[in-house]
Amino acid sequence: MIASTLEMSRTPIREALRVLASEGLVEIYNGVGVFVKHITTKEICELFEVRAALECIALRTSLTNITDEEIEQLERDWQKLKEKADNGLEIGLDTIAHYDHKLHSLIVDKCNNSFIKNIVRSIRQSILRYQRLSAKALADEKETISQHLEIISLLKERKADRVIPVLERHIQEAADNIAKKM
Repeated sequence: MIASTLEMSRTPIREALRVLASEGLVEIYNGVGVFVKHITTKEICELFEVRAALECIALRTSLTNITDEEIEQLERDWQKLKEKADNGLEIGLDTIAHYDHKLHSLIVDKCNNSFIKNIVRSIRQSILRYQRLSAKALADEKETISQHLEIISLLKERKADRVIPVLERHIQEAADNIAKKM
């Protein structure tokens, strides 16, 4: 049905659905159909636990690889969001999720561990799906902006023992906020 609606052959549709299934976004039941995968609290907790562990390990080496310019750009981005929020302007979940993704991706992308990069890459679609849910669940733009500015401020210090607990708490709170809304 999808193939005929899109006027395509069934092969690329089948392959696209397999990719979505491998990323945990859909479930395929042979003879029945394809369904969007439901999110469970357990799945969110497990993913965010893994995410926190990987990002905290990644942060140890990325601290020396992230440039001052990259940190300054992150800070400018989040300061602009703060100014908008302080002025009562709507920011939007997609914008917050975009900058959240940018910060967390930088931490992983700048680490020296290729295994961490590959693992995070393999779960990135799930993380992106939940990052938007996290921003929606918190429903407090100023709080999420404040948390990110705190992480960025600690990144400037380049002291892993100070920033890692804050990063870990930030990711755990995101999981908790989603779980509360389910």
